[in-house]
Order: sequence, then C-alpha cells, then structure tokens
Amino acid sequence: MASGAGIEARTTRGANARVVARRSPGQCRAGKSRAARTPAAGSVPPSPRTVSDVIGKVVSVLTPDLLSARYAADLPDDAHPTTGHCSVAAEAVYFMLGGTAAGLIAIVARDHDGTTHWWLVHKASGTIIDPTRSQYDSIGDRPPYERGIPGMPCGFQGQRRNPNSRFGFGRDPGKRAAEVIRRVEERYP
Repeated sequence: MASGAGIEARTTRGANARVVARRSPGQCRAGKSRAARTPAAGSVPPSPRTVSDVIGKVVSVLTPDLLSARYAADLPDDAHPTTGHCSVAAEAVYFMLGGTAAGLIAIVARDHDGTTHWWLVHKASGTIIDPTRSQYDSIGDRPPYERGIPGMPCGFQGQRRNPNSRFGFGRDPGKRAAEVIRRVEERYP
C-alpha cells in the first residue's frame, strides 16, 4: 500500500471464544455458533482496497472552492492539496463507506498548530481511515491521533437527519461533503 493512503491499524480486539467439547447442531467444529461466525454489521472494517479507492476518488475532486472561508483565507500558496479539507473529505468518505452502519465514527483533535483535524475510526477494529493524512506526511509530521476524541454532537456538524437518506443510515451529508460525493459520482460513474 502506498504511503499516505490513509489507513493505519491502531488496535484490534481479540475474540475470547470458548471451545466446547460437544457441538450442538448450530455450532461449528470450534464450538462457536454459526451466528457467531457471521460478522455483525459494522464489526469488520471496509477492506483496505475499498478504503484506498474511495479516498483516492475523494482526494481527486478536492478543490479550493470547497474550503471553508476561514481556511481559504489563511492557506499558504505552497500548501499540500489536501490541507484544510480534512473535515469535508472525512465526511464524504464516511458517507461513501457506509457511516454508522459500517461501524465508522468521526474523530477530531487539534494538531501542533492548533488547527482541528478530522478522520474516521472503525469502532470495532480501531482502524484509522484518514483521507487527508498526506498533508502531514508531506511535511514529515504525524496527525494528532493520540489526542483524538469522537466528534460531537453527531460526528460532522453538517450531518442532517433523514430517515429516507439514500445512504441507508438515516443521515445526509452537509453541503460541501455532498458536493464532493456528487463530483466523485460524476467523475467515476
């Protein structure tokens, strides 16, 4: 996998399955029930290939017009192309990968210069999905993962409740993230 692809395994939780001596008809040889062998929704992180594909598509459509006014005004001319896009990129990736139904949560922290940085974590596995990590890699820095806290109140401020959402988990993205998703769908039909 290429450096800066945005995936990093932080932690995993091992299963403490107990092996039983006798099997009932619903159990496999290891003693786990068939239901226990089927991962619950959101318990398995999206594949690294899927994540890399989605991140690549999202990053390819990021443009300065998607920056908030605050970031656009302060952005140096030589800034990395993903700088200032962490919230909108993470939100777009969140929706494109399945959001809460896929076990993803939004995380936020302040980095060394006091700027907020947003990324995603797969709750069950601890896998970090950071579409704009390359902005840190490009300057030899590390994102503030160790200071991350779940974003409040609902992760991304732009999330809108919508029981009929096409994304399947009762929410719609904010305006800028919706524009990123629209651009991705237009460019990569």
